[in-house]
Amino acid sequence: MSSSSSVPDEVEVDPEVSRLKSQLRQSEDLRRQAEENMRRAAELGKGLLEQLQASKAEVERLSQERHEAQNRLDAKCSMEKAW
Repeated sequence: MSSSSSVPDEVEVDPEVSRLKSQLRQSEDLRRQAEENMRRAAELGKGLLEQLQASKAEVERLSQERHEAQNRLDAKCSMEKAW
């Protein structure tokens, strides 16, 4: 009296079932790798976005500083011309 539930998973009667299980394991491994790659890409993207935002803020600060320095220089030149 043979029942399919009495056959251990490791011993497959049908080679097609064995092949499909192997493909499933490979697919699951690839899925896990893809998920890990997406997680790492998201982390890297977040870091790059933060760096970009910091760089933009620094460019804005330097632009403002340059503008203020130009205004001081213009004022000084105007004062010297007035003398």
